Amino acid sequence: MGNIEFEPMEVACAILGGLLVGLGSILNLFFFGHLTGSAGYLSTSLMFRINSGLVWKLTFICGLISSIIIPYIIFDGRKAEVQDEDFELYDSDSDAPNALRLLLGGLLVGFGTRLGGGCTSGHGLSGLGRLSKRSLVAVGCFSGLALATANILRHTGFLELDFLEDAMEKLERSVSQRTAGIMLLVVAIVMIVVWVVNFVKRGRKYITSDLKHFVIEYLLGGIFGVGLTIAGITRPSKVENFMVFDKNWDFNLLIFLITAVAFNFVMFQIILKRRKDRPLMGESYQVPTDESLDWRLISGSITFGIGWGFCFLSPGPAIIACVFSGAGSFCFVFIVIGMYVYELFNLILTRNDKKSVKESDI
Repeated sequence: MGNIEFEPMEVACAILGGLLVGLGSILNLFFFGHLTGSAGYLSTSLMFRINSGLVWKLTFICGLISSIIIPYIIFDGRKAEVQDEDFELYDSDSDAPNALRLLLGGLLVGFGTRLGGGCTSGHGLSGLGRLSKRSLVAVGCFSGLALATANILRHTGFLELDFLEDAMEKLERSVSQRTAGIMLLVVAIVMIVVWVVNFVKRGRKYITSDLKHFVIEYLLGGIFGVGLTIAGITRPSKVENFMVFDKNWDFNLLIFLITAVAFNFVMFQIILKRRKDRPLMGESYQVPTDESLDWRLISGSITFGIGWGFCFLSPGPAIIACVFSGAGSFCFVFIVIGMYVYELFNLILTRNDKKSVKESDI
């Protein structure tokens, strides 16, 4: 790693990104008692779980989607020169992993984050911020496996299959931005319909209570997303350069992660100690109390880690990346498919568990 270069602009963006991501998570806890987790929010939206905070989670996701607009306007496009340093908001498709890695990685990320109950934001940010034992184990598993997978693939050339390249590129072009755009448009339409239906049913009471909640959630999603974008974690090429240890190792994402987790940890302790009874605008803190380590947590975290090492995108960054990047949208589609595969797997598993309980009662 002898050629590591210290670039002030990159370091500043990493620190600012970490502070913004931490701020979005901290305010979510302070105002509403919510722990921020992109995979959980996306899953609730995809499965249309009305009783699990569907509307405010959809609103947060819409904030994530639109967060790219602010830095895009500030930097006047994908790439800008700031103080004689090149700064990129998102990757071109040529910088991303090949389509096979994006496909397999997306499936594993979607399935693994649901099986393990969290991703880089749920376990890595909110979990570590409150020193959750489950999250400490999960982060160790998926981080270690992601680093190992990325380095093995880089140095062995595994999954660089030339005979599949043309077929995978055609699949990527056909699935990518058009499909992802339709999916995101559906999310926005569903959110608007739910808002209108609630307004018709509840009138002025809805405006003074729930709508205020949704507007703040949208802003928090935007803050969170701007932080991810500025730090560069929405760019697969930058995440790969962080995960792969070679002479060009990029340490800036480590600064981003340390900043975000440290900021979260300090403020979470203050909030949970100073306001023990309830958050500012919510009824209670929605903080899990189960700290047991089970097979779902371990195997899900391992699966997510391997997938993350394949595609270098977790659910939150993938939501943002799919807005402008064909590779990002291709990966996002398969993250969604992976989440639906998990729901099918969980349904089968639950039915088998119920059947075994009934048989043991006979």
